[in-house]
Amino acid sequence: MDRGATAAVPVPCDVTQDDGRIRAALALGELPNDLEPCLVNNAGIGEFGPFSEMPANAIEQQIQTNLVGAMLLTQTVLPLFANGGRIVNVLSVVAEIPLPNSAAYAASKAGLRMFGRVLQEELREQGVLITNLMPGATSTEIWSEGANRADMMPPSAVAETIAWLLTSPPNRVVDEMMLMPPKGVL
Repeated sequence: MDRGATAAVPVPCDVTQDDGRIRAALALGELPNDLEPCLVNNAGIGEFGPFSEMPANAIEQQIQTNLVGAMLLTQTVLPLFANGGRIVNVLSVVAEIPLPNSAAYAASKAGLRMFGRVLQEELREQGVLITNLMPGATSTEIWSEGANRADMMPPSAVAETIAWLLTSPPNRVVDEMMLMPPKGVL
């Protein structure tokens, strides 16, 4: 991303499918050479409830989308980061703070957190800057209809933070950041 740029080129894809990941890599590869490659691993699904009652397919889908999909997408686009770039992994506070009824979701996000930390160490020398962003309650579709969204952050708060992380000067990186609504964990 050009440091003066104020816009990004979103490339939505299904991270659980090879063709989606390849399409994203091709789109990223077509960007002008003067733009720094950036990846925001933001795909996420969640099913919440007692772990003892969680269907096996719900557990598998969360791990496949939230962790494996992000890892494979990163691996697919990584050759485009040979001269540096930025990656933001959008996690959740449950990667750090255990909350009941979120076992599979939390495990997938905690796994992605460690994946990001390992990549930070592997890729620092080639100038790839990686941030693990852990947002708290954000008013998105992941919440059930009965959820009180009044005290949650708007999605724009997370988007603005991602933009700030991607456009910060190249002489610094935020390894991890927890972004919370004013009233904390809800």
